[in-house]
Amino acid sequence: MTHNPGGVSVKVRFYASLRDRLGIDEKTLLLDKNSSFAFLIDELREAIGEGVNVLVDKEGSLRGNVAVSVNNKIVGASELTKLKLGDGDTVALMPLPSGG
Repeated sequence: MTHNPGGVSVKVRFYASLRDRLGIDEKTLLLDKNSSFAFLIDELREAIGEGVNVLVDKEGSLRGNVAVSVNNKIVGASELTKLKLGDGDTVALMPLPSGG
């Protein structure tokens, strides 16, 4: 991990089938202060490659079967565009529950 003056450290955790498909439990990223969720996804793409496509579609929109929480609070898809990440935030990405 390189030093990012003025940046923030954000931990991204992957759960259940997302963790299995990506082959990692978590990734810590250094981002610019007040980075957006879209910027986080761009940095994830750089860090883990095309595996990020299990999370987002070709346009970079979050897939409908992925839930996001920040610091243990669920964030709705419509709120993601306004989301600003801070130092020490933990972003959890998990598949929506399914079954019947």
